[in-house]
Amino acid sequence: MSFQKPFATSLETERLTLVPVTVAHAQEMNAAIIASIDELKPWLPWAASAPSVQETTAFCERSVSQIEAGTDFPLVMRQRTSGELLGAVGLHRIDWDVPAFEVGYWCDSRHTGRGYVSESVQRLVHYVFQELDAARLSLHADTRNIASRAVAERLRFELEGIARNDSRDNQDQLSDTAIYARYDDLGLGPGRD
Repeated sequence: MSFQKPFATSLETERLTLVPVTVAHAQEMNAAIIASIDELKPWLPWAASAPSVQETTAFCERSVSQIEAGTDFPLVMRQRTSGELLGAVGLHRIDWDVPAFEVGYWCDSRHTGRGYVSESVQRLVHYVFQELDAARLSLHADTRNIASRAVAERLRFELEGIARNDSRDNQDQLSDTAIYARYDDLGLGPGRD
């Protein structure tokens, strides 16, 4: 296995602070998920039904262990001035041998349409290539998820292809996945695009 680098304790953008998930985030995360469940349910397997606070707490506990092991890096997005939790973003399916990462995200529906997800993902693009020496960052989205695909396209991820009938959605319907990737940060600094 290749050398695994330690994860940052926080990342900042012009408007946001991204911090690793801890158990202390469970209540706020659960409230944001509950408020957004109708918008999240079509796209995210874990949002098939509204989680209890206990389920969100268990997710946070697993996240802490995964961060410590270097196998996953989930972060909460906070508005810098108010401190309000806006959603989550993270690096998943980490392969330190390449190194390769997959970025994932969700936003509290009360805060969508303001560019918070794009700003967070752009910060992670810069972070993985400049600080974690990534060779690849991928982003997977259901082909019907226009908003998620727009994030990938806005941030200059290349569409590598469509995986047809590769999964079932929360309504048990076959779905296709658009697979996007970046191979460098194109010299963009954090918060620029």
